Amino acid sequence: MSTNGHGMPPVRTAVVGLGYWGPNLARNLQERAEAELFALCDVSAERLERVGQRYPAALRYQSLDALLSDPDVEAVAVATPVSTHHHIVQAALHAGKHVFVRSRWRRRRARGAT
Repeated sequence: MSTNGHGMPPVRTAVVGLGYWGPNLARNLQERAEAELFALCDVSAERLERVGQRYPAALRYQSLDALLSDPDVEAVAVATPVSTHHHIVQAALHAGKHVFVRSRWRRRRARGAT
């Protein structure tokens, strides 16, 4: 088993969502010693095939449930529309996975507030 230079094996990570940000996350994970790009997941077979060709060692899933059922996946990086984050993150946490998700939080001022 290889280690990441800190004596720890790399975290086997899956990217969920291969639209705009997903391929960027996959590339960054591939370049990090601390992580292993272990799997890719997207509902689109075309996107999965296109991105998967760049990372042939990564497993491919069209089903989030199948991905989360894989005991070898340790973490997921979520790159899907914000409206899907809650469901995906909740499912991943319930499956015992570590989760990376970036959501933009906005504060709105109440009407009349200064």
